[in-house]
Amino acid sequence: MPAAIACGALASSAWAAGPAPGVSTAQVGQIIAGLLVVLAVFAAAVIVLRRLPLVRLARNGRLKIVESAAVGTRDRLLLIEVEGIRLLLGVTPGHIACLHVLTPAAAAPPGFAQHLQQVLNAPPRPSQADA
Repeated sequence: MPAAIACGALASSAWAAGPAPGVSTAQVGQIIAGLLVVLAVFAAAVIVLRRLPLVRLARNGRLKIVESAAVGTRDRLLLIEVEGIRLLLGVTPGHIACLHVLTPAAAAPPGFAQHLQQVLNAPPRPSQADA
């Protein structure tokens, strides 16, 4: 019987000292919550970076992506400029097609101010009453 008493005394002293050193369930919960926060931040960063139009610089300067527009989840329209000529391209995962070639515009039509100046500087026409 003294061995049983000694065991009981040993168990009660361990209980009074607290749990054995190690990781508690609260700490495990904090570690899991921290891991989930890091994964959520990483996923959000990936989504944001995929949505942002990245600036693509051509190294030689002859090819420029002027504008890009998403048509579907994996389809895009690209307006590129090569040596002064603009090309409208349709881009899909398996195919690239030239949809339209935009040549550089000739001289722009005169604006209202230029047209008014031409009219004011033009020589007067003979009126019909003079004829």
